[in-house]
Amino acid sequence: MTGATVPHIAVVLHVLDDPELTKQAALWTEACRIQMEKHVAVAWQGFAAPPGVFFYGTAAAIPNDQAAIVGIFADAGQADAAGYHSISSDLVFGAVDLSRSVNPSRTLSHECCEIFGNAFLDSWVPGPVPGREYAHELSDPVEANDYQIAVDVMGEKASITVADFVTPAWFDPKLTGLHSWCNSVDKAFMIAPGGYQVAREGDNILYLPAHGEAIGRATITRPLSRTKLISDGVRVKRKGP
Repeated sequence: MTGATVPHIAVVLHVLDDPELTKQAALWTEACRIQMEKHVAVAWQGFAAPPGVFFYGTAAAIPNDQAAIVGIFADAGQADAAGYHSISSDLVFGAVDLSRSVNPSRTLSHECCEIFGNAFLDSWVPGPVPGREYAHELSDPVEANDYQIAVDVMGEKASITVADFVTPAWFDPKLTGLHSWCNSVDKAFMIAPGGYQVAREGDNILYLPAHGEAIGRATITRPLSRTKLISDGVRVKRKGP
């Protein structure tokens, strides 16, 4: 597999005058950096060079190097999403909503993994159902699963929760080995409890959950412009059956 991603993910905290939150956001970002370098890059070797993940005090400090920007907000303004990523022109950006995310470090990790795998929201993979393609999103199918990464930022040590993610074998039944980093699923296109996957059939965008959970369907007439993290008890309202 080959793909296109961004060389750099810049994490910016959009909450002023909160030193404790700033410290926590820096720890979350460091965990995501380690995850990208030591886990995602290993699992997805050959797909694309993994982006660096770094914390910035202000957006003005971000270098102009095709960076994706992930903002951490007190309220990101999306009532049905704990986090999301999107594109505007050539800018890849994402958001973590502190008001809706029970575990913001996991939400941040989720968005970083998905920016790596589908930065420009244009990657789709044929699956087992004829005529259906699956979005190349790495954390959606296993989004209820997570694990810990030990970090040390300027002497501040912590164990940070990060999101599970699927491997190339999840998208290709011919491949063997782990299907997610935490072994949450054991076959291609399998969705773990609490997870979901976005698929498309023509102009129909499908939200496919784990076996036994309801399937949501939304009809659109434009390309999919944003993926949403549906977690922490937040569920989008579906259109249609």
